Amino acid sequence: MLKNIYSNLLLIVFVLFVVSCEKDDTPEAELEMEVFTRATLTITNLTEPDEVIAPINFTIEAHDHDHDDDHGDDDHGDDHDGEHTVIDLETNSEYKFDMTFWDDTDAANPIDMTIDVAVETPDEHHPYYEFVDSTVSFTPAADDYRDSNGKYLNLKTIWTTTSAREVDILFYLIHEPTTKEGTTRADFGGATDFEFGIELHIGEHED
Repeated sequence: MLKNIYSNLLLIVFVLFVVSCEKDDTPEAELEMEVFTRATLTITNLTEPDEVIAPINFTIEAHDHDHDDDHGDDDHGDDHDGEHTVIDLETNSEYKFDMTFWDDTDAANPIDMTIDVAVETPDEHHPYYEFVDSTVSFTPAADDYRDSNGKYLNLKTIWTTTSAREVDILFYLIHEPTTKEGTTRADFGGATDFEFGIELHIGEHED
């Protein structure tokens, strides 16, 4: 009888060893990486609907999330000359800004990453317009996306211009922000997926 018990114990140990080895040999699932290569800003003049502004493309380079959070990277001190895309707007007008993100790694099959940011992981992202000097007012559009707390993502926004001016803006896509309340990039914490510059010339092209 002792012999049978001993044999059974050996059998159990052997089975547990085999199961353990099989688990160890199973590769861990890799986390899907977000890839952003282009952002597109489509602008609609709500005051003068006949005015057409072609979609504006921004080539972007993603940041590495494997490093420490880069919320201390405040670009106010950086030299962005030559990196801002100039956009001409009229004074005393309303415009709708519609921002989308793309992965063009396969040029023949671009992937709309806006769905990933705005629909699948809105709580993990915070799109943010930071004004460098002069400002212009904007509000979320009625069809803008929201996160699970009802916070607008500001991907679809209404901008109101008044007097002529130049406005420098840095646009950030922030990854896993520690908060979604703040007035500077540093306030939100988290990491930066990417950023690019926009320079609004308001009223300067009017006669």
